[in-house]
Amino acid sequence: WKMATAATRTQRKRRKKPMMAMMAMMVMITMMLTFKSCHGFRVGFHKLSLFHRKHAVPHRRAAKISCSTELPLPPGRSGLPFLGETIPFLLNTESFVRHKLNKYGRIYKSHILGKPSVVLNGVDAMKFLAQNQGRTLISTYPKSVIELLGPNVLPNSDGPTHERARQVIGKAFTPSAVASYSQYIEQVCVRYAQKWRTLGGEEGGGGEFE
Repeated sequence: WKMATAATRTQRKRRKKPMMAMMAMMVMITMMLTFKSCHGFRVGFHKLSLFHRKHAVPHRRAAKISCSTELPLPPGRSGLPFLGETIPFLLNTESFVRHKLNKYGRIYKSHILGKPSVVLNGVDAMKFLAQNQGRTLISTYPKSVIELLGPNVLPNSDGPTHERARQVIGKAFTPSAVASYSQYIEQVCVRYAQKWRTLGGEEGGGGEFE
């Protein structure tokens, strides 16, 4: 009886090892996702943007439309449960994007960083996002970014608040406004460029600057 009990315990320990390894892997993945979401995430391959489909609706109707609304979606796949395609996306973002572009085109669906997403690529897509932010699209950022910049700044605001902020900030970028301080900006840039050249020359790694 004692031998049978010992054998049973040994079998249980052997079964627990792969389970513990799997649990450890899940914890590491969760920590990695949490780190990425808390510190923000930026994709620097060509011109690429991610947004969640539940936010791709007019801001006045956003509260009335849930994520379960049946809307036509672009081609793509969701990947593994919960994790989606996050792992290949984080391991090699450039390869991931190239593969998706070749297979589905410039617009495709995926499941990245814990949420169903639609990925847009190209200049036209970036213009669409930039021109419709706060109007037909509602932006979401990590909590750390919102706390750092404030909830009412231009990137974090939507609807009337976003429109008012754009009107105020837009006055600083009219042709006459830019012309009034472009000379000062040029002077600052030249001063810092000369400073960098001097520092580089002292270290023996500087070059000529024109």
